[in-house]
Amino acid sequence: MRNKLYQKRGYSLIELMVAMFIFLTCLLFMIGMFPTAVKAVSQARHTFLATSIAQQELEYLKNLPWDKLENFQDYAQSEPDTFYRTTVLTSEINGVSSSVEFQTNPIISNYSTDPSGNVDVVNIRVLVKYAYGSSAVKDEYYKTVDMETLVAKPIK
Repeated sequence: MRNKLYQKRGYSLIELMVAMFIFLTCLLFMIGMFPTAVKAVSQARHTFLATSIAQQELEYLKNLPWDKLENFQDYAQSEPDTFYRTTVLTSEINGVSSSVEFQTNPIISNYSTDPSGNVDVVNIRVLVKYAYGSSAVKDEYYKTVDMETLVAKPIK
């Protein structure tokens, strides 16, 4: 009868403490990864926005008349707000502010592999400046998105 009283049924206090320690260690590790994951998602979203802006600007430049592409520097200086733009998005949540700045810079090159000079290379660069954090701790990063296309001179 004595053997039946001392038979092991369930877990000892030591086993429960070890299991809780392992569980809490894993939980703290996952909680520590959360801000990094949020930052990575935010950076991916800003890169996507910059790529979308670059694609939109590239499509606009591709549809310019050929004479404006050939003399792009003069044309761009006459309308600088059309081509060299800065867009700033800001937000504040629970005292933590973030701002994203997109700067577009189009470049038209009259060089190409075409010896006749009937092809221009159109480049667009979007610089992304991202600032995140409170007034005491700021985190910044910069990212550049470059896109390029060729524009052929229309045949008359």
